[in-house]
Amino acid sequence: MSDLIASLYNFDKTLTPGSKLLRVGRTKIAKDIPLAGPALEKLRVVYREVDDALTEASTRLPEFHR
Repeated sequence: MSDLIASLYNFDKTLTPGSKLLRVGRTKIAKDIPLAGPALEKLRVVYREVDDALTEASTRLPEFHR
């Protein structure tokens, strides 16, 4: 159970920056502004963190398969 709680905590930790980045990305797309430089790198980092968190959670929840 403690592993599952840790997995969910790690996943939750990535949601806030991911949500903020998503809002920025949507604004840039709406204004036809390319996402580049630090923003693009941050997007890659957040994507990897979310992917890692989902992978970790899926190993601890048998009914959740990726």
